[in-house]
Amino acid sequence: MKLLESDMTAYRISKETGVSESQLSRMKNGEIEVGRITLDNAIKLNNLWEELKMNFLVTGYKVETFENVAGMEMQEENLISEAKYNTATQAEEAAKELYEKGADHIEIVHLGGKDHAVRYWNPREGVAATGVNWTKEFEAGYQV
Repeated sequence: MKLLESDMTAYRISKETGVSESQLSRMKNGEIEVGRITLDNAIKLNNLWEELKMNFLVTGYKVETFENVAGMEMQEENLISEAKYNTATQAEEAAKELYEKGADHIEIVHLGGKDHAVRYWNPREGVAATGVNWTKEFEAGYQV
């Protein structure tokens, strides 16, 4: 079960689903087979996984440099695009398009559950600020 393989803690999954933290920990550690849980708990876990993998916000910014009234050089990020996507792959494709169009800063924010899990990706820097492996975590095509 991909949710149990993710970096989400048993505590957070328990808070989101109502499945006991001890049962989740034992499943994560391989002490309980996923096939041995109740259908009700399997549905709760699947619903959380579906909710988590289906909420991505992609935002692109262009950095503008200007001189303020005191003569100091300043930088300002201006929003050029913001859209929601249902899958990580769609979000990555949108980010790639923004990159190709010259966005200076791109964020892919994964909104999930009651507490938002935020993941940033700036392709101009070549890495995600959180080091997230998109391929493993969200079944997407890129590892940043």
